[in-house]
Amino acid sequence: MLPLMLAACAPTAQPQSVQVFEGQATVLLRPQQYRLTVTVNPLIYDAKGVMENRTSGDRFSAAGTILPTRTAARN
Repeated sequence: MLPLMLAACAPTAQPQSVQVFEGQATVLLRPQQYRLTVTVNPLIYDAKGVMENRTSGDRFSAAGTILPTRTAARN
């Protein structure tokens, strides 16, 4: 019975979502296209990924926290 109890207490794997944000910014009077791709752990809102400057081809690692949002109540 002990192995069954340990198996029942094992954490289940949570799916991690991939989120992609795209946009543009003007840097030194030149428009730049950006893409941020992150994988988010839904339990702790941890986000890790890559920010890519699609205009220049530069890539940067990105890490941070995605803050949870509150949905408005519908009447």
